[in-house]
Amino acid sequence: MPLTWYVKIRGKSATSTYARWLLMLLLVFPTPQLLAQSNTGIPVKAFFQHPQYSDVKISPDGKYLALVGAIKGDEDQTSLDLIDLAKMQMIGHYALLGQQQVAEIWWVTNTKIIFTTTIQTGSFDEPLYTGLVWMMGVDDNDPEIINNAGEVITVLHSDDGKKGHIVMGTWASFSHAVLGTHIYFHGKRDDNISITYIKPAKDGGWVTVDHQGQSRLTSRYNEMTIVPELYYREPGAESYDWKNISSLISHEPRYTGYGPVAFAADDKEFYYTGITPAGTMGLYLVDPHGPTKSLLYSDPQYDIQTDFDSYSNWLTSYDGKSLLAFEYMADHPVWILIKQTSPEAQLLNKLENSFDGQNVEIVSAAWDGSQVILFVSSDRNPGQYYLYDAKTDKAQMLFTVLPGIEPNAMAPMQPVQFKARDGLTIHGYLTTPLGQSKHLPLIVLPHGGPFGVRDNWGFDPEVQFFAYHGYAVLQVEYRGSGGYGYAFQKAGYHQWGGSMQDDLTDGTHWAIQQGIADPNRICIYGASYGGYAALEGVVKEPELYKCAVGYAGVYDLPQMRSRAHTLHYQFEIPAMTTELGDDEDYLKAHSPVFQVDKIKAALFLAHGGADKTVPDDQVDELRDALDKIHKPYAWVYFRNEGHGFYTLDHKVELYTKMLAFFDTNIGPQSTAH
Repeated sequence: MPLTWYVKIRGKSATSTYARWLLMLLLVFPTPQLLAQSNTGIPVKAFFQHPQYSDVKISPDGKYLALVGAIKGDEDQTSLDLIDLAKMQMIGHYALLGQQQVAEIWWVTNTKIIFTTTIQTGSFDEPLYTGLVWMMGVDDNDPEIINNAGEVITVLHSDDGKKGHIVMGTWASFSHAVLGTHIYFHGKRDDNISITYIKPAKDGGWVTVDHQGQSRLTSRYNEMTIVPELYYREPGAESYDWKNISSLISHEPRYTGYGPVAFAADDKEFYYTGITPAGTMGLYLVDPHGPTKSLLYSDPQYDIQTDFDSYSNWLTSYDGKSLLAFEYMADHPVWILIKQTSPEAQLLNKLENSFDGQNVEIVSAAWDGSQVILFVSSDRNPGQYYLYDAKTDKAQMLFTVLPGIEPNAMAPMQPVQFKARDGLTIHGYLTTPLGQSKHLPLIVLPHGGPFGVRDNWGFDPEVQFFAYHGYAVLQVEYRGSGGYGYAFQKAGYHQWGGSMQDDLTDGTHWAIQQGIADPNRICIYGASYGGYAALEGVVKEPELYKCAVGYAGVYDLPQMRSRAHTLHYQFEIPAMTTELGDDEDYLKAHSPVFQVDKIKAALFLAHGGADKTVPDDQVDELRDALDKIHKPYAWVYFRNEGHGFYTLDHKVELYTKMLAFFDTNIGPQSTAH
């Protein structure tokens, strides 16, 4: 299958192969006036507000919009709104009772949609699916429940609204971290809509359907044999007639983004992401009859897909049958066009050049491509939805995700790299206040995770908030981070407080050597694993950092590891052993709670009492240790918050106090010297 690749990298100037075309920017739905005026400034809540719109889908015939929006005055809910595009009128506005939020939406005919619901427990946690599936139409009074089996449900296939047939898969959700075995059943819920819940997969696992909606692939990681498995069956085969083709994936590393993506247009071969000879995750085309696989694309430095918090986007044809392009995160987002001559790929290329320096995604389209929904964003732009009309060749802006943020007042995020002390190349991002680049107060901001997660080029509310208030922000992709190949991720295993921490220290020294950071005005701040790294940073480097902020952090590693041996968290044992290790002496020696006497920096701690990912006994133990040596610290705690504060008022209080903490210790008015 010969392929010609076209590469477009976001965030870098590119000479367009098309003449510049005019974009008509019409604000269809009113949004608040942007607040970045010279005499007002941007308030804290503008940075940390919940997205005003989180999902926008156009009906198959292009006549209606369905969108998920925020409800003013009620942060526990979201609404489902329906818009008649011809009249530019809202024809439906629905909100559910309790704490349910609309999660995902799908059009199943020109006038009917289904949607799922979740409950959000914390800013850093994945939302908990309720297991409910609802159906409603543009002329219905109320949505109705069509499934309440209690499992997570997603749409695996639809016929683009032509016949009203969709295929849905469900899987049981254990806690909020691990997905288990698929469960399937059949059903018909509406005279004009047929819903099929497909039959059980081979021994559970993730299901991939072909373009007819038949279950043809299933993959999983077998925790008993500690090897990945992949099964295939022919079209129309019996439910038990699976062919084992696991030999194709026997070398896939654990905790990476391997697995089927989609069937090719002919339903005979399928696309698959897997480890390449370069050690990064690439794209393969698999012939299951060999079985054989051929490498179609790989990047020698970057994964095209990671297991956790994957950035990858996949562009298919409007009928959903052909994979046309995909996007992954290098230093900037990169689009790879597989079929350049397709109308969808040509449109994407044109839009990329028209919105130069920004990231463009086609998020929804009418079945004939006449109307297309775009999402445009960048490091300075939190995101805007546009409606593109193919007939007029114009795009009109519908609404912005974070009203109140003025992109021109935000700071560029620059990719950087440096050598760690052992010679390993470490990547990262540096954001400095507008018009400033040298001798700045610096906040080192390690990401959470830590494994398989990475920072991405794009709008980051925390980063922009600190840069807007005069701070340089350094994000270091320490070893163990995802996106840079399996060897890089594996290099972080068993290195909590070891070489992972040294990478952060080396990045801080790099910023000093480059003249970016004032060596007397540096703090380290992080959340979750980042909270651990912040406290461990001031333990290991007491003279380097003037202050540290630990937010929802882990501070006692032996205690965290012991949790995996409780009944509720036994699924964590393999991951804990692989990533954290089982050397109790090492873990204790690299736990901040046992080393508080080494800390000289000023401290700020924040935690939620309802945090189930990192229970608050972690921070309680740290506070007890600090109290015993009479070490002062600032403290923000909300009893009902989970892993990361979710309520806007709580976030505003947190970041207002955190900013004051930084101002006192390393800001322009600080006494640091």
